[in-house]
Amino acid sequence: MDTKSSKDDKGAFGTKKITLAGSFCLMLNNSMGPAMVVLPLMNQSAGWLTPTLTLLILFFLSTFAGTMLCEAMQRIPGNRNFDSVPRYEFTTTVRHYYGQKAYLVFQIFYNISLQALNIVAMIVSAQTVDIFLYKVSNHGFALDYSTFKLVDGCTAFTTNSSVDLQKCFVEGNIFPHDQVISVGFVTTMIICIPLGYINLDANMWFQWVSLVSLILFTSEFVVQFIFNAIPGTKWYQDGNGLDLTPTFDLRGQPQVLGLSVLAYAYIVTIPSWVNEKKPGVSVNKAIWYPAIVAVFMKISVGITGSWAFYLFNANNGTAVEGSDNILNFLLAPDMPVWTQYTAYLWDITTLIPGIPVLAIMVRYNLQAGGLLGRKMAFLLGVVSPWIITAFCYEYDVLNAICSWTGNVVSGFVNFSVPAMLYYSALKRHPFLDELKENNVQSTTYGTETERHPDFSDVFTSDNASDTTPLLQPQESPTLQKTDYVAVLLASETEDQLTGGRPRPPSLAESRHRSLYPSLNDEADIDTTTRMTPAPSNTNYMEPPVNAVPSWVPVDRIKFSLTIAITFTVLAIAYIVVQIYAEAVGDQY
Repeated sequence: MDTKSSKDDKGAFGTKKITLAGSFCLMLNNSMGPAMVVLPLMNQSAGWLTPTLTLLILFFLSTFAGTMLCEAMQRIPGNRNFDSVPRYEFTTTVRHYYGQKAYLVFQIFYNISLQALNIVAMIVSAQTVDIFLYKVSNHGFALDYSTFKLVDGCTAFTTNSSVDLQKCFVEGNIFPHDQVISVGFVTTMIICIPLGYINLDANMWFQWVSLVSLILFTSEFVVQFIFNAIPGTKWYQDGNGLDLTPTFDLRGQPQVLGLSVLAYAYIVTIPSWVNEKKPGVSVNKAIWYPAIVAVFMKISVGITGSWAFYLFNANNGTAVEGSDNILNFLLAPDMPVWTQYTAYLWDITTLIPGIPVLAIMVRYNLQAGGLLGRKMAFLLGVVSPWIITAFCYEYDVLNAICSWTGNVVSGFVNFSVPAMLYYSALKRHPFLDELKENNVQSTTYGTETERHPDFSDVFTSDNASDTTPLLQPQESPTLQKTDYVAVLLASETEDQLTGGRPRPPSLAESRHRSLYPSLNDEADIDTTTRMTPAPSNTNYMEPPVNAVPSWVPVDRIKFSLTIAITFTVLAIAYIVVQIYAEAVGDQY
C-alpha cells in the first residue's frame, strides 16, 4: 500500500452510502455529459454510419475499461473492499503501479480531462440560461470586461425582428461580442460552486433529479426531432428528413473519434464512485446497465437530431452557426413552447448537476494523493475552472475543446490507462484470480470462514478420515493465500542468509505449491506489497470484479494489452488526420 499520507480533513470524503440504484443514476448521468448536444451535427456532417459504429465500439471499450480500472484498484493489497486508508482514487492507483513521477503526470492529465468537460458544460449551460432569461424578460445583461460596461442582450445589435431574433437564438449567443460575463454565467456558477464543496454521496439527491429530467426531456427531444422530419407537420421544413443525413461523408470524419470519445470520457470518474458505493453493490451491474441505456440514448439523439434541422452545409463543407449545440435550435422561437422550456430545463437539470460532480472528483484526487488539503483542492478543482471559463465565452473554444481534448488527453486517460493498470495488476497481484480458480471463497477476514464445498480439503488434514481441521475458524484467521506466500517470502530470506544453499521445503511451503501451482515460479511473487494485511475493521469481502467475463474467449492479459494498444493507435491516427484536415482546410 502506498505509504504517503493523505492531507484530507475530517469529512473530506464521502461515506459508503451509494446504492445500486444510486450507482445506476450517477453512472448514467456521468456517461451522457455535454458532448450529447454535438452528436446531431456529427451525424449530419460525417454521415450516420461511422458515428453509430464508433459509439457502439466505444460502448464496449468504455465498459471494459471501467471494470478493468475497478479490478486494478481491488487487487491493491488491503483494498479488496475499496476501503483502504488512505483511499485510492484514479491518480493514486496510477502511483501504486507506476510510481510518484507517473502520479504527478497523470494528475495533470486527469485534471485536464475532467476540467475540459466541465468548461464545455459551463459554456453550454450559461448560454442556455442567458437565452432563458432573455425569453422571460426581453433582456439579457452582462458585463463587458473590455470596457467594464453593462450590455443588454439581442437588443444591443438587432432590430428585434423575428428574423433577427431567430438568428440570435440559433447562434446561441445573445450578446454582441464575446468579451462578456453574463448573468446566466454568474447564476450557473452560484448553483455549482457550493455543490462542489460537499461530497459525492451528499450530491445524490441532485443526481436523482437529473436522472428523471434526463430520461423525460431527452425523450421529448427525440419525439420533436421526428416531428420535424415528417412532411406535413407544423414544424417540418423543406429538406428535413432522412435526406439531410448521408450514410457517409468524408469531410466530417476527422471529428468523429474526438467527439465520440468525449461522449464516453467518464471512466476516470468511476474510482470516486466505487469508493462510496455500498458494500455488495455489483460493480459490473453498476457500470454495464447504465452504459447500455446511454448508448441507446446517444445514438437516438444523434440520428434523429440530424434529421430535424439543417446543421451542415454540404456544398462548402461548413457547419451552420450555432449547430455545435442542438439546444440552440430547440430554443428557437418557431419551436413549440413546451420544447423550448424542455430545452431550458434539460440544461438546468441535466448539464448543471454534472458540473459539481466532476469538480468533486478532481478535488478528491488532489486530496487522496496528499497533494493538497481540502480547501486548496476546492479552490483549484472547483473554483478555478469558473475563472477560466469566464474568458472562454465563445463557440470556437467549445468545438476546439471537444475535438482536441477528446483524443489527445481524454481518450488516452479513459481508455488506454485503465487497460494498462489492469495489465499491471494482473502481473503484480494475481491472487484474486487464483482464489477464484481454486474455489477458495471467504466472507470475512476475521473469525468466521465460509468454506466452498468443492474445496473443503483446504481446511482439513491430508488424511481423509481425519476430520480435525488444520485451521480452527474460531481461533485462527481466515485462510488467505498471503499466508502461504509469507512462508515463501521467509524462505527466500533464509536462502539469502545462507548463501542460497538448497534446503528441503517446509510442510506449509509444500502445501502451498500443491494448492497454487501457478505461483510456483518465484518471479511471480510480489515481494513488496503482497504481505500488506487487510484492514482490521473489515467484516465483508467484496467478490472479484472480473473485468473480463468468461464469455470473452481471450487471455485476460492479452485482452488488456489489445485495448490499450488499439486505442492508442486510433488516437494517434486521429491526430494525424486532424492535422491534415486543418492543413487542407477541409474541416467544419
